[in-house]
Amino acid sequence: MLGVQGASGGVGASVLTAGLAVRAAAAGLDVGLVDACPWGGGLDLLVGLDPEPGARWPDLATMRAPRGEALLAELPRTGGDAAGSLAVLSWTPAPPVAVPKPWSVIPALGSCRDVVLIDLPPPGCESWQEWLDSCDDVVLLVGAGLDTLRAARGMVEGRGDFVGTVVRTAAVGVDPDWIQAWLGLPVLAELGEDRSVAADLLRGRPVGSKGQVARVAERLLADLMPAATAGTDGPITGSAD
Repeated sequence: MLGVQGASGGVGASVLTAGLAVRAAAAGLDVGLVDACPWGGGLDLLVGLDPEPGARWPDLATMRAPRGEALLAELPRTGGDAAGSLAVLSWTPAPPVAVPKPWSVIPALGSCRDVVLIDLPPPGCESWQEWLDSCDDVVLLVGAGLDTLRAARGMVEGRGDFVGTVVRTAAVGVDPDWIQAWLGLPVLAELGEDRSVAADLLRGRPVGSKGQVARVAERLLADLMPAATAGTDGPITGSAD
């Protein structure tokens, strides 16, 4: 289970999580993608599954807690039963009543997917700590502005076991080496502005099909999940922006 935590709103945590899922599926892994951030607009949109039928979070409220393949059968997904399928549990545009608990879905997806990727909710929501604890590793996505860095430091001091950071270099001006020293976490990658994301969304294509998000996602998967990616056909390198 790999979670992505945005240090503040708008840094692109949902896009990076979706990109990780797309690249993992492209490498031949069966992927579960969980949208634990109800205010992000829906991960199904980011992976091209917005128009597809299937259960979203509100539907699970009226279902008996499904297990494994039973849950998988209800979700929108790409690839069908072929290797490299991507199943997503997303939110609808309707505002949520509350963020659900991870135990309602994580064990089920973990039992039938090679990789589960989680777009984590913001700190302060009722079940934030439980979602963090459900992950094996958590990547902290930070901007290079002082406001998001201050928020990131508060998270690091409060939790202390993020595996590392991804730094948004499109933000104005702080050196990633300084960020690494100040937060006390390794900088796993730098993510600049990816012009392909907006174009992909307009055309209904999954983000992370190409460009900087794809390249950073492939690097993170290789570094953080070598056992999961070993024996696959390997990541498919995205084209340049």
